Amino acid sequence: SQSSSLMHPRNIHLKSSKLILNATDISPHTSGLNNLFMSPAFLHFISSVLQTELYPSTDPFGKYYANIFHVNDGLNWHFDRSEYSISLILQPSEDGGKFQFVPNSRDIVESWDEMPLDVNEVSRAFEPQRKSVEEPKLAAGDMYVFRGQNSLHRVSKIVKGTRINLILTFNSNPNVRLNRYTLQKFFGVEG
Repeated sequence: SQSSSLMHPRNIHLKSSKLILNATDISPHTSGLNNLFMSPAFLHFISSVLQTELYPSTDPFGKYYANIFHVNDGLNWHFDRSEYSISLILQPSEDGGKFQFVPNSRDIVESWDEMPLDVNEVSRAFEPQRKSVEEPKLAAGDMYVFRGQNSLHRVSKIVKGTRINLILTFNSNPNVRLNRYTLQKFFGVEG
């Protein structure tokens, strides 16, 4: 049942801050990125890794984008709108900026009455299901393939330095685009 609590996972508004450069910002400066994104060999590789047929996002703004996090920026707990994301770490922060996630956790989170916010509280909330918050060690050049639509995740607050990552988005259906809300909220454009 849906709760009317402001802390219910469907109702909570979480603070996140970062600079986003969307695909239309990036494309004029690097044709190589679009060539990689649309490459049949790359798509075959990603589909093989995930063992599912994937299609590149057709959204002109959100098909790929860069996240730039400065000191005190972070990305709070959330699920992605696209099914699959490939994230390439271009520059990790010196302190903070950790990618933290709980694999295949959407159904569990949607059953909660309130959303814990602290990483320790989130870990405790998943203990009955024998799930835990994972935090891979990521360095410049590392790439991770991720099903963000089904896995709760965040980037912890940057304490020192700047974190830059590039996200490429894919779906199991062709011709998927972001909805108007997402375009406005994340990219500041009308859809």
